[in-house]
Amino acid sequence: MPTHYFGQLTPDEVTVIHQHWLDHLNPKKLRGQKAWVNTKHGEDVNRVGLLSECVANKYWNHIPIEVTLESRPEIKNQHWSADEGFDINLGGFKLDVKCQISKYNPHSNWLWNVAEKTAISPNKECSGYLWVYKKLGDDYTFEFIGWMFRTDFLEQSSKHLKGEPKGKNGFYLLDTYDITEDHMMDIGELRRSMF
Repeated sequence: MPTHYFGQLTPDEVTVIHQHWLDHLNPKKLRGQKAWVNTKHGEDVNRVGLLSECVANKYWNHIPIEVTLESRPEIKNQHWSADEGFDINLGGFKLDVKCQISKYNPHSNWLWNVAEKTAISPNKECSGYLWVYKKLGDDYTFEFIGWMFRTDFLEQSSKHLKGEPKGKNGFYLLDTYDITEDHMMDIGELRRSMF
């Protein structure tokens, strides 16, 4: 099992990230409409993704959030579209940060996932994935779970189709690949290998 690490954002950093999302990455607001929100557990998943990318670069690469925000690509169309590239370069590997939100703390059987359209996209220029956990309602503390090469993830993960049952009362909203953390590698080991 990989070691978990914790990264922090300050209230001022969270405010800057939220404003950047509103001003540059929210297609409806850019068209003069009310800000578009894609919610899970009442939180905007795209804003949470942006928070997790910033905290990952701050914690692992000591990159200020402003630099991370400036390096993000502009949206390509009038619909939300996550960037096609990667979020953090660590040890020469381009990793896509994947954040999951819950009111519960993660455990060893927790399923960490990637949507199929992202996982198999030929345009996605990443070597692998870094999974991050965010507690519902806490924008300041993030838990780094582990990472995997993209090819290993696709070979070892389980695929689930949209509509399949998930857990006791849920179902998959998209075609999704998921995996437990015992398949992941320790992100700290990758960081230490750089020095």
